[in-house]
Amino acid sequence: MFGSENFLSTFVLINLNNQKVKQHMYPAEIVVPMKEELTDNGFVELQTPEQVDASLAEGGTNLLVINSVCGCSAGTARPGVLMAIANAEKKPDHLTTSFAGFDLDAVKRYASICFLILLRLLPLRYLKMANWCTSLKGT
Repeated sequence: MFGSENFLSTFVLINLNNQKVKQHMYPAEIVVPMKEELTDNGFVELQTPEQVDASLAEGGTNLLVINSVCGCSAGTARPGVLMAIANAEKKPDHLTTSFAGFDLDAVKRYASICFLILLRLLPLRYLKMANWCTSLKGT
């Protein structure tokens, strides 16, 4: 009855006033143990855009792990980053994490910041090409 595209999309409820109420993509019962795998090892959880901005304003180096329920995070990312931090001679000043599909606004804020940084790093010729490619979508 429900295809995988519906299962993986954000759930939306209709309340009594017939207004849409956005909920997390995954239930907390699944997400919390995965979050704790990092927070129990020194990572600070950032759940809001304000927390993201405050963390980045502190200065220094900031390692961000975008956590997820997918197998890549469970099998590689979380164990890998914990092993890297444990064995690193030099460590980042700040260890932070947000959860994709759960900390929606924080992840969106990180994405917008990364996009702005990317725009500053790209040479102008690539930006012109990106504009040209974008203009083709309308044709």
